Amino acid sequence: RTGKWIQRSPFDDPHVLANLIGYRLFDGMVRRSDSKSYADVPEAPRHSHGEGLYLSRCNTCHTIGGGELLGPDLLGVTEKRDRAWLLRWLKEPDVMLEEGDPIALELSARYPGLTMPNLRLDDVDAAALVEYMEKESNRAFSKFIDNTEGKEDAHAAHAQHVDHAEMGHHDHAAMQ
Repeated sequence: RTGKWIQRSPFDDPHVLANLIGYRLFDGMVRRSDSKSYADVPEAPRHSHGEGLYLSRCNTCHTIGGGELLGPDLLGVTEKRDRAWLLRWLKEPDVMLEEGDPIALELSARYPGLTMPNLRLDDVDAAALVEYMEKESNRAFSKFIDNTEGKEDAHAAHAQHVDHAEMGHHDHAAMQ
């Protein structure tokens, strides 16, 4: 109604968001309601550093086990790609493309018009993101094993899990 707007991450500190919404956007006029008490509001989730990075920078284009979005599904990417390559890709995809890295070029050809952006990650950020992707892939794999009949064939299911990182969206949906 005032014509003001602001863009922030939903993972910002809740107090900062409340202040921005309540004071900046409404010129200091805080709207009060007796219908709910702040004491009844559940705690905001605490995310690991890697999860916070994934949620704020990656999940618009990628999933981990949910199929392709704008970019590839990252399920099993930590098993499929060399760790040093993956860490560098997360930190400087633009440089790797300029240098003609074969995997980077293949990804660029597979997703034309959508170049992996340079997210300005440092070593700590990239390592945290890789750790989160590995943890989530393992969680998704465990869920897959639990839902697979004949659990004794876990090795075959694991191979399918690693191959799954290469699948397109339609193949993924069929597997579920």
